Amino acid sequence: MTTTAEVASDVAANVKSNVKSNVKTLEQQIKQQVGKKRQVVDGKVTQAKGLAQEKIGELTNNNQLRRTGRRTQLKGKLQERGITFPGSKALMAIGTAVALVAAYFFFRTDSEAAQAS
Repeated sequence: MTTTAEVASDVAANVKSNVKSNVKTLEQQIKQQVGKKRQVVDGKVTQAKGLAQEKIGELTNNNQLRRTGRRTQLKGKLQERGITFPGSKALMAIGTAVALVAAYFFFRTDSEAAQAS
Protein backbone atom coordinates (compact mmCIF):
# COMPACT_ATOMS: atom_id res chain seq x y z
CA MET A 1 0.00 0.00 0.00
CA THR A 2 1.34 3.38 -0.97
CA THR A 3 1.33 6.33 1.33
CA THR A 4 0.18 9.82 0.52
CA ALA A 5 3.79 11.06 0.58
CA GLU A 6 4.84 8.47 -2.02
CA VAL A 7 1.91 9.38 -4.29
CA ALA A 8 2.72 13.08 -3.92
CA SER A 9 6.37 12.37 -4.72
CA ASP A 10 5.40 10.42 -7.87
CA VAL A 11 3.05 13.19 -9.01
CA ALA A 12 5.74 15.81 -8.41
CA ALA A 13 8.27 13.77 -10.44
CA ASN A 14 5.78 13.39 -13.32
CA VAL A 15 4.97 17.10 -13.29
CA LYS A 16 8.66 17.98 -13.23
CA SER A 17 9.31 15.64 -16.18
CA ASN A 18 6.40 17.12 -18.16
CA VAL A 19 7.54 20.67 -17.46
CA LYS A 20 11.08 19.86 -18.64
CA SER A 21 9.83 18.34 -21.89
CA ASN A 22 7.46 21.29 -22.48
CA VAL A 23 10.28 23.76 -21.87
CA LYS A 24 12.51 21.92 -24.35
CA THR A 25 9.73 21.96 -26.93
CA LEU A 26 9.18 25.68 -26.42
CA GLU A 27 12.92 26.34 -26.68
CA GLN A 28 13.04 24.51 -30.01
CA GLN A 29 10.04 26.45 -31.33
CA ILE A 30 11.55 29.78 -30.27
CA LYS A 31 14.90 28.91 -31.89
CA GLN A 32 13.12 28.04 -35.14
CA GLN A 33 11.18 31.31 -35.12
CA VAL A 34 14.28 33.36 -34.33
CA GLY A 35 16.16 31.56 -37.10
CA LYS A 36 13.40 32.34 -39.60
CA LYS A 37 13.28 35.99 -38.57
CA ARG A 38 17.06 36.27 -38.80
CA GLN A 39 16.91 34.78 -42.27
CA VAL A 40 14.29 37.37 -43.28
CA VAL A 41 16.39 40.22 -41.88
CA ASP A 42 19.53 38.94 -43.61
CA GLY A 43 17.58 38.72 -46.86
CA LYS A 44 16.33 42.30 -46.51
CA VAL A 45 19.87 43.54 -45.84
CA THR A 46 21.17 41.72 -48.91
CA GLN A 47 18.37 43.24 -50.99
CA ALA A 48 19.28 46.71 -49.73
CA LYS A 49 22.92 46.15 -50.68
CA GLY A 50 21.83 45.06 -54.13
CA LEU A 51 19.60 48.09 -54.57
CA ALA A 52 22.47 50.37 -53.59
CA GLN A 53 24.78 48.63 -56.07
CA GLU A 54 22.19 48.92 -58.83
CA LYS A 55 21.59 52.63 -58.20
CA ILE A 56 25.31 53.40 -58.08
CA GLY A 57 25.67 51.48 -61.35
CA GLU A 58 22.92 53.59 -62.91
CA LEU A 59 24.51 56.84 -61.72
CA THR A 60 27.95 55.90 -63.04
CA ASN A 61 26.72 54.16 -66.22
CA ASN A 62 28.41 50.97 -65.03
CA ASN A 63 26.35 48.10 -66.49
CA GLN A 64 28.34 45.43 -64.68
CA LEU A 65 27.65 47.02 -61.28
CA ARG A 66 23.99 47.42 -62.22
CA ARG A 67 23.72 43.71 -63.10
CA THR A 68 25.57 42.74 -59.93
CA GLY A 69 23.09 44.80 -57.93
CA ARG A 70 20.14 43.06 -59.54
CA ARG A 71 21.71 39.66 -58.84
CA THR A 72 22.35 40.64 -55.24
CA GLN A 73 18.73 41.73 -54.85
CA LEU A 74 17.54 38.40 -56.23
CA LYS A 75 19.90 36.59 -53.87
CA GLY A 76 18.38 38.57 -50.98
CA LYS A 77 14.84 37.68 -52.01
CA LEU A 78 15.75 34.00 -52.18
CA GLN A 79 17.62 34.24 -48.88
CA GLU A 80 14.55 35.83 -47.28
CA ARG A 81 12.45 32.86 -48.37
CA GLY A 82 14.98 30.36 -47.05
CA ILE A 83 16.53 29.35 -50.36
CA THR A 84 20.31 29.44 -50.18
CA PHE A 85 22.98 28.46 -52.63
CA PRO A 86 26.50 27.22 -52.10
CA GLY A 87 29.44 29.46 -52.92
CA SER A 88 29.50 31.08 -56.32
CA LYS A 89 32.29 28.82 -57.63
CA ALA A 90 30.38 25.68 -56.70
CA LEU A 91 27.18 27.11 -58.15
CA MET A 92 28.97 28.01 -61.37
CA ALA A 93 30.41 24.48 -61.65
CA ILE A 94 26.99 22.91 -61.12
CA GLY A 95 25.39 25.27 -63.63
CA THR A 96 28.06 24.51 -66.21
CA ALA A 97 27.64 20.76 -65.75
CA VAL A 98 23.87 21.02 -66.11
CA ALA A 99 24.23 23.18 -69.23
CA LEU A 100 26.65 20.68 -70.81
CA VAL A 101 24.34 17.75 -70.14
CA ALA A 102 21.34 19.68 -71.47
CA ALA A 103 23.27 20.71 -74.58
CA TYR A 104 24.29 17.11 -75.20
CA PHE A 105 20.71 15.84 -75.10
CA PHE A 106 19.02 18.73 -76.90
CA PHE A 107 21.51 19.36 -79.68
CA ARG A 108 22.53 15.87 -80.77
CA THR A 109 21.37 14.76 -84.20
CA ASP A 110 18.80 12.05 -84.88
CA SER A 111 21.50 9.61 -85.98
CA GLU A 112 23.41 10.10 -82.70
CA ALA A 113 20.19 9.53 -80.74
CA ALA A 114 19.48 6.33 -82.69
CA GLN A 115 22.98 5.01 -82.01
CA ALA A 116 22.61 5.72 -78.27
CA SER A 117 19.41 3.64 -78.11
